[in-house]
Amino acid sequence: MNLKTFQKLVDQVNKLVEENAELKKKLEIDVKDVNEKLEYRAKKNEDEITRETIEIKKMLQITQERFEETIKVQEEIIMDMIKKFNEEFYKHKSNVLVDIEAIKNRQDILKISYTC
Repeated sequence: MNLKTFQKLVDQVNKLVEENAELKKKLEIDVKDVNEKLEYRAKKNEDEITRETIEIKKMLQITQERFEETIKVQEEIIMDMIKKFNEEFYKHKSNVLVDIEAIKNRQDILKISYTC
């Protein structure tokens, strides 16, 4: 092999080394870029999950409050119904007691009139 051919081979090797270094550097940059994008997406996903979790908690709280309000309203309605029932019951009880007293008086009158 002569000097010219050897020099040509050395130049080709040097060129390949440079290309290899450039490709290695480009690959490192690409890997770094991909890692940054993955980290960004992971952070974005984490933020989204956190946001959705907060939303779900809010929805659950609102639902719980609605249930409690519904129960409270139903309790008030039931208590009003019980109160009205009691009022009507006592009214009828009073009427019945008056009627019973009237019947007892008539009975006493009848007893007196039969004994006389």
